[in-house]
Amino acid sequence: MRKWQICGYTDRMSDFYNDRIVSIFGVSITLFSKERAVQKIYEWLLLDEQKMIVTANPETLLYARNDENFKRAINSADLITADGAGVCWAATFFEMTENSLNKIEIINIFLKTLYEVIFSSWKKKVGYFPARISGSDLIWDLAEIAEKENKKIYLIGGKNQTAFRAAQKIKELYPTLEITAFQPDHVATPYLSYELHNELERYKPDILLIAYGSPKQEEWIIQNLRRYRFIKMAMGVGGTLDFIAGNTVRASLRLQSHGLEWFWRFYHRPTRVLRVFRSTVIFPTIILLSRLKKYGK
Repeated sequence: MRKWQICGYTDRMSDFYNDRIVSIFGVSITLFSKERAVQKIYEWLLLDEQKMIVTANPETLLYARNDENFKRAINSADLITADGAGVCWAATFFEMTENSLNKIEIINIFLKTLYEVIFSSWKKKVGYFPARISGSDLIWDLAEIAEKENKKIYLIGGKNQTAFRAAQKIKELYPTLEITAFQPDHVATPYLSYELHNELERYKPDILLIAYGSPKQEEWIIQNLRRYRFIKMAMGVGGTLDFIAGNTVRASLRLQSHGLEWFWRFYHRPTRVLRVFRSTVIFPTIILLSRLKKYGK
């Protein structure tokens, strides 16, 4: 019997999911263990090549579903990981309904897997849940690798010098790491300002992390990365800098493991209601309908 792993836990991972590709709304997501993803990132940073990483959450995928240009652009990324319990669930749901089933069986699996994500003890999970690999987790691995290999990191995003304060917090744990941030408050847009351009040319970072939220951060990378050949790796990190800077408290591991980080964020920021609705209601509904259309009898 295959071993599974619930989203958020990365201590064990089956070979079944390593390097396996799942297509959700036409976006090709690679299912990795955390260790495998970090190993690949480490190897890439030692190469004289540019790499783009996308940590795809339900919001990213819904946007790609409705925008073919954006979908093609993010599919050109070198690595797209499953970021969020919803994406991990969708990968599991697709795997468990891979064979042609009747509609009743598909709906039964749909309800069962959603229930398992939220309510079951992690030791009793049904299905083969892949690891969630988010920007919030990878940023610390990148910092450790960058310090070891003498690579420079540059942060962009957030208000009230959030990026700069996050850089200072990261440097407290990695004191010899070269890391800084773009300090002025600015609009989250893929259009490059003259000031930001000058800062990038001056600092010449090896790793660029952008916290604009999806899809703006991915659009920035797609539109601008090739201008700066010294940047070897770029990744969008969403609200990660807010967590690190102390603007927002991240959900506990217990809530993350039960797929409820969205509830924690909504509780602290009720203005996210539409984003939460898209991720927790619209996304799984479209996933179900797409499966019924493909396999239902």
